[in-house]
Amino acid sequence: FLTFIMYFEKKKIIYFAFHVFGVLFAVLSKETALLLPILFALYFVMFMNFKEQKIEFLKFLIAWIVIDGIWFLLRSNATLGTQFNETGINALLYNWTVLFEFLTKFITPSLSSMSVLPTYDYYNLIFGIIILTIGTIQFFISKDINKKLVLFGFIWFLLFTIPGMLVRRLNAENWNDYLDCRA
Repeated sequence: FLTFIMYFEKKKIIYFAFHVFGVLFAVLSKETALLLPILFALYFVMFMNFKEQKIEFLKFLIAWIVIDGIWFLLRSNATLGTQFNETGINALLYNWTVLFEFLTKFITPSLSSMSVLPTYDYYNLIFGIIILTIGTIQFFISKDINKKLVLFGFIWFLLFTIPGMLVRRLNAENWNDYLDCRA
């Protein structure tokens, strides 16, 4: 993300190259990184001068399309194993509490479960609702915060949380996919 911003500030091609390779490696390592161009475009529209720099932005747009095309070609030729997932709206409806759980884990990690998988417990749901309520009230009553930046951060959180909610691992309670990584 920093290379994207630095390119528009300094206009050095090295930042463009680092950005392209960074996005390519991100997309090849995690599929949700396919949403990065949406985040970059949103940042560009919200915080940069679109009219003066649209030709520069077009370079990035072309690079992102090429990167997504490379990913699509590789993904379409990949041999996939048996699916143990339910996908779509039903999974999203089942996973709706995950938004609050991840918010709780992000704000109060020592108080919530440190599991990388959702736990679907009421503690995280209730604290997540409280955190979101306090944050929303603070957003509307505070005059000292940059509301555009807070809104951008919240959109960023949603953009990378919701796609994972569209997938539900069937028989997840019987799976030991991840070991907790903490000392």
